[in-house]
Amino acid sequence: MGKMGKIVRNLIAGLLISLLLCVSASASSGAPSVIDPDRTGSITIYKIRENDGRERPADALPDPSVSNTGMEGIVFRAVKVADITAAADENGTGTYFGNADSSFIALLGNPARKTVGGKTVYTAESLLDALAARIRESGAVPGAEAVRGFVRGASGSAARTFPATGADGGTSLSGLPQGLYLVAETDWSGYMPKPPAEDPDRNSRAGTDEAVYSPASPFFIMLPMTNVSVSGADGGTSWLYDVTVYPKNSTVTIPKYIVSEDDGDSLIFADDAEIGEAVRQITAPSAPAVTAAHAYEKYVVRDEMDEGLVFERLISVKLGPKIADPEKLSEYAGFTVLAEDTDYALAVSEDKHSFSVTFLEAGLAKLNAQTQSGQVVVEWDSVLDRNASETDPNTNRPVLAWKTKGAVESETAGNIPGVFTYRIELTKKGADDPSRITFRITRKSDKKTMQFAEEGRGSGIYHPFDKTSDRKADRTNTLRVSQDGVLILRGLDEDTYTFTELTTENGLSLLRSSFDVALSGNEPVDGELCAAAVTVDGTEEALLTEGGTAYITVENHPQPALRTGGAGNGILYSAAACFAVLACLFARRKKNAG
Repeated sequence: MGKMGKIVRNLIAGLLISLLLCVSASASSGAPSVIDPDRTGSITIYKIRENDGRERPADALPDPSVSNTGMEGIVFRAVKVADITAAADENGTGTYFGNADSSFIALLGNPARKTVGGKTVYTAESLLDALAARIRESGAVPGAEAVRGFVRGASGSAARTFPATGADGGTSLSGLPQGLYLVAETDWSGYMPKPPAEDPDRNSRAGTDEAVYSPASPFFIMLPMTNVSVSGADGGTSWLYDVTVYPKNSTVTIPKYIVSEDDGDSLIFADDAEIGEAVRQITAPSAPAVTAAHAYEKYVVRDEMDEGLVFERLISVKLGPKIADPEKLSEYAGFTVLAEDTDYALAVSEDKHSFSVTFLEAGLAKLNAQTQSGQVVVEWDSVLDRNASETDPNTNRPVLAWKTKGAVESETAGNIPGVFTYRIELTKKGADDPSRITFRITRKSDKKTMQFAEEGRGSGIYHPFDKTSDRKADRTNTLRVSQDGVLILRGLDEDTYTFTELTTENGLSLLRSSFDVALSGNEPVDGELCAAAVTVDGTEEALLTEGGTAYITVENHPQPALRTGGAGNGILYSAAACFAVLACLFARRKKNAG
């Protein structure tokens, strides 16, 4: 094939292997083997996600399937750094690179050059080796960043900026003079990931960021280049003036899930809980496989919680293959469990509203040893405390910070799951001094008498006792109605609560029976009650609800003038009716059961 063909083949091999770039181009068969010096060329780039799991075909044609995997909003620049030069020596005529930009040559550390036919030229091998070595350099300004900086800062007619990639990841420059071009991804901050498909049976995952894990390494494109991918007799002998390349990126996300309390396995994006109750959560950041030249030097998972959530305990940190859209915690059961203080270090803030998991040397080695893109899974318990909001979701947001060799430190944030609570507001009628009236509350799900803490003496406002933020002295199982005749229970879960009146005002009878108040939240959980119902002596009535609050009014009869015993008669009044009570309750229970 001759020296020219060998040099060009080496150039393409370098692009494919050394720079991990899949290059293909289109041209008509039978094109002349001699370069047309008057013809310009074009470069088309399709920026695609590596985690689409596909290899791009090297069939000399653009791949039409990139429309589903393209990365939008990314900017590339191309700088012509040398001319294509034909030079002859005793071995014949070959293709080299001459008239090289001096600042570019200095950037690469003055690669080896040679004199051929009286011309100072560079071989494809020397430039590729020098570029690869420069990219691998670490330091205050990593080598890859130095090369990108050169491309960003280049000016004049030799430098051209591509339009930002479109929805299919594509962008093009045309009318380019022949020569050797250094191409770099210069701005990926505008990357706009496509939102995930909506799933009506799952809670919203809005807010999940997807970041470019690391930009593509700078690479060379020669215009024109040979059609090495074209099969047949003319393979490697024709010239391609329109080149299409597919630089890949791994992208990273740090999705966050709540483990459903209903089955302890389903992963959801919002849930309801009582104050004082543990809320199990997981975050599952991406851990792309890397080459030795881009090994992990830092990997930190952080989580920052609202005032109403506190960190309780770390359950596990695991590493395994990436699971794109998990629905069950059990999908991670086969992952490798990492060891605290060996593979990672845990740090918890003094107020317990944030924590971090930092990978140590042994853990980084395990990340670097992966042969396929993986995923880290951090599982822990948080607790909803007395500061939990009853009107807004109680949230926390995870952040992944990472650095690989030769790159700057980066981070991306995850979605914001919400934990909601509900409230019962009971109004007592017919009493001159309602503060003499007390109740005991039993939670039907576990048949336990509940312990509460009052929020201000005599306020009549209570929340479930929280061992993490309440003092033991605040604990009580006897709830007293306020002087205004109101008893408010906040920080409640979707459950049924049994009210038993313990004391009442002199001259009034105790309620004859206990009564149940059942709360049922929307599905997906959004902090609003789908319905609430009160049941007395087997008779159920709907209650008025507004947002996450259920309202109930209770009134006692006066005691009879002549009384021989018994607890007296009581009358219970509900505030209003809701037509969807049974449908809402059964729909939610059926979904949870499924």
